[in-house]
Amino acid sequence: MASSEQFASNAHPITDGAVGEWAAFLSSFFHFPYLLKDRCFAFSTLRRYTRTVFEYLHSTPEEGFCPMSVKLTSADLQRFVEENSISARLIADIGDTPTVPAAAAALGVSPDAIVKTLLFLVNNPAQKDAPPEPVVVISNGERRVEKKGLAGHFGVGKNQVKLAPADVVLDELGYPAGGVPPFGHRRRLPVLVDASIRAFADDDVIYGGGGDDRTMLALTVAELMRVVAPVAVIALS
Repeated sequence: MASSEQFASNAHPITDGAVGEWAAFLSSFFHFPYLLKDRCFAFSTLRRYTRTVFEYLHSTPEEGFCPMSVKLTSADLQRFVEENSISARLIADIGDTPTVPAAAAALGVSPDAIVKTLLFLVNNPAQKDAPPEPVVVISNGERRVEKKGLAGHFGVGKNQVKLAPADVVLDELGYPAGGVPPFGHRRRLPVLVDASIRAFADDDVIYGGGGDDRTMLALTVAELMRVVAPVAVIALS
């Protein structure tokens, strides 16, 4: 369900990746007026690309920044696990698992043992010019994450919370939607854990995304909580 491919390195040519995409977007932004029909989308996208270039220019190899053009893989996730001494293992080639029941069946476990990593965008009306704030949510795979709980946590209306589209998930986290792991993302973002995860014992093994739709990540609940260090554990489903 997720992984991280090339973490930042001074060896990356500055004209590649994020800078090239930023320049391409600027070109389209100024040459295609129809983009301005949705000014909120256009300017938030422009701001996101500009931020990515800034972070790239000021990052160090230790910070693990990866240009948004680089798609992370299960191999990157494996490297992240090893470099950070995380007690977890990747289970590769489990077959096509588009749903939680399918993943559970392939692993021979209960569907309750499958967790999912989602990305939400929270808009703060008090900051009109600011783009929506991305936040990672980890929940039980079969439970529906309710926007009401997220809205209450951030003190905004429910209509200010949206599930991020697939292209934003890839930009922000580095992994494709459906294969996102609970950690090792392109950028370190605030993480909220659904209280349903804490219903398990600390030593219970759970399974999350492994970087793509044919790989899963196995680890204990205690290790998940240690690594992601959530800002809060709240009822979201």
